[in-house]
Amino acid sequence: MSEIFGVKKHQLNREINYIARKVVDCDYSKDMIRNEIEKKFCSVSRNEQDYLFNTVLEKSYQYVWAVDGTSTMTQFGRVLRDYSSEALLPIQERTVKDSLAIRLFEFLSDVINSRPFALVNGGSFCDEFYDHCIDRIADTDIPQSVDDHELLIIYLKQTAQMLRNTRFFSIDGGVPRVDISDISCTEIYLEFFASFWSRVKWDDIFPSNPGASRDLMKSKHILVDVLLNSGAKAELNSVANNFFTMTGFGLRDDLLLISYLDFYFFTWLSHFSIVKYCRCGNADPVSLRLTPHGKRFLQQLQRVER
Repeated sequence: MSEIFGVKKHQLNREINYIARKVVDCDYSKDMIRNEIEKKFCSVSRNEQDYLFNTVLEKSYQYVWAVDGTSTMTQFGRVLRDYSSEALLPIQERTVKDSLAIRLFEFLSDVINSRPFALVNGGSFCDEFYDHCIDRIADTDIPQSVDDHELLIIYLKQTAQMLRNTRFFSIDGGVPRVDISDISCTEIYLEFFASFWSRVKWDDIFPSNPGASRDLMKSKHILVDVLLNSGAKAELNSVANNFFTMTGFGLRDDLLLISYLDFYFFTWLSHFSIVKYCRCGNADPVSLRLTPHGKRFLQQLQRVER
């Protein structure tokens, strides 16, 4: 990189970090970022400026959406508060109430509150807890949405980790409790999504590839940008390849990483009723469609860039 731009690497990194910090602190638009890059790097080619633009944008995402840090939660909380404001952009409660994410959350809440369960390994639920979940879940409509036993266990364990990072969860005398009395479904949805999006470590809930999970958590908003700009319906392979090209997350047509994004990231967006899978037959490529709710919701999340 230092050879391309004719400057020392540490100097270039310092310039990139400086611009990225201004982007966050001064709420730069994308046009303002481009103007800043053109002004500071006027002697380089357009392709090199595009590379710098993407680098600054990714660094900005890291500043705003870092896993730790109080400023991240403040920004995220502001976005969610704006989104949940009825005057600005109302969430239709029926849409989120029917989502698999809310049904899993409410089911686990009921199970947790039904009787004391021991916590092990620093706060995880024991095997007995999940055995009890499987015994009870047959009486709900969740198996109609997830008819694979192994997948159901995975989703329950992922939900439990995210639930523990919500403000509704507490431990009283060693006994876990979930207090959602008098809490609207919309508020539960936003709190649960906030836990998924920014509080839990993705290498904990997406453990098959810890390195990819950590990288994806840093660059997830670039993937959201790609998804939002992919039209009403997009093939999953195409969305993934565009993301790989922009970020270097993977090589084009890397089937393992495409499957990883499918199994973890897009599956949970589907659970939150943000995307819907479209597949007519086994031979057809897997495609995604943003739901009307999902499109508005993701657009609102992306406003933090401006």
